[in-house]
Amino acid sequence: METYPTKSIKEILGKGGLPVFKIEYSGTHKGPVLDGADFLVRTLDDNARDRLVIGCIEEIITFENIKKENLSKMGGQPDTKALQEVERVLSRVGYGISGTDVFPLTLQLDLETTSLPAEVSQAVAEALRRYRDGKYAGAITSVCGAVDKITERLFSERVLGDHKDAAYQERVSKAFSTIETAYCEPLLANGLASNEVKLIWENHKKAVSQSAYVLAAFRREYSDAHGEQSAPAAFVQRSLDCAVFILRSFSGVQN
Repeated sequence: METYPTKSIKEILGKGGLPVFKIEYSGTHKGPVLDGADFLVRTLDDNARDRLVIGCIEEIITFENIKKENLSKMGGQPDTKALQEVERVLSRVGYGISGTDVFPLTLQLDLETTSLPAEVSQAVAEALRRYRDGKYAGAITSVCGAVDKITERLFSERVLGDHKDAAYQERVSKAFSTIETAYCEPLLANGLASNEVKLIWENHKKAVSQSAYVLAAFRREYSDAHGEQSAPAAFVQRSLDCAVFILRSFSGVQN
């Protein structure tokens, strides 16, 4: 952060949760600002300090992403060194980055969220935040919500009725069935025989339906959708595995 202008440093610290208005120095030199920030950080308890660190990291990621976008718009070459350094430091303490969110590497997420609709990406990010904060039941609720966003969109676009009127597995299966043509056409165009394409489609559809059943079961038994529940961290991972497979299956062919 020392390479940033003083104004940017104070902005990142403030948005991260540090009461920068308590820093008595009002000049532009970085040293006194960082000294004042260090003093304030040392007055925080462990939980508040952890929240501040995560908040500042997320603000740095946002700051660097905005810089990268602005450079791209002007035809410049984006500088990713700062983000790479953040990822390198985080990996030392068991954390990674997904979008603008920090999450524990013990939670595996092999999904490029930028390929998803914004509302779905936000639901995945919320699941990561809840997991990070130890709210495992809430994380299951959020990751199920990410799949809900996809089915809701398809039910609306394809005029299938209210997606909430169908059971969870049924709504996922019904929504996935609507993209059969978009799924099969590229396979046919690539030279696969129609009977083979049919078998591929049917088996993939069954796999999505079965994943939806598992996800629904974890939501029913371990999410906080109907009140607080005790959900082991491992169950969040299993829920996320199913959700990622379903989201991948939709995102590859859905407009």
